[in-house]
Amino acid sequence: MSDGLISINEAIRRGLSKLRLDKWTNPDDYMEFYIYEDPATHEKSPGPWVKLWSPANEIVGNKNPHKMMILELGDLNDPCWRPLPKSLERVEK
Repeated sequence: MSDGLISINEAIRRGLSKLRLDKWTNPDDYMEFYIYEDPATHEKSPGPWVKLWSPANEIVGNKNPHKMMILELGDLNDPCWRPLPKSLERVEK
């Protein structure tokens, strides 16, 4: 892992659910993944639903966070995500 980047699969294994892409222009934007744990194997995996946190959600008339289903995220092992610092986390109203 270079420069603090992490893959979705590695983040989920570590229990990190809030991630963002560096290429996003607004540093306040991030995705919160639902983490599912298999009761038999205790393996963790990302669920199909995420919460998209962004100040732009309210501008376009959506709630913040905006809950959405993810159908395609690309390579879940690609280390292009960055864990969100605790200081930037928001609380759902």
